[in-house]
Amino acid sequence: IFICTPVVTITKYFELLKPLIKSSCILTDVGSVKESIYTAAKNAGLENNFIGGHPMAGSERSGFSNSSDHLLENAYYIITPGGEVALDRISDFTELISSIGKLLS
Repeated sequence: IFICTPVVTITKYFELLKPLIKSSCILTDVGSVKESIYTAAKNAGLENNFIGGHPMAGSERSGFSNSSDHLLENAYYIITPGGEVALDRISDFTELISSIGKLLS
């Protein structure tokens, strides 16, 4: 599950999603800050599911009118998994993120 909202609202989704998330689910965000987001995931008991993410893409402009269909193509994507995430989940997530550029080509 990708949470793609402004940083100030990302943390609100953890409690809403918690009852729906299975142990095998990977939960991620695309926010630019991580400490408060990871803390909220941990406080919600989702540290085994949460892999923080930050695509290094975009510009100083925001909103749909400034979007691009190739925004993530060839962009770096930083992942910040906590120490509780299983290595196989990190590997699966990394593979998914690596494929995004290929899917958008």
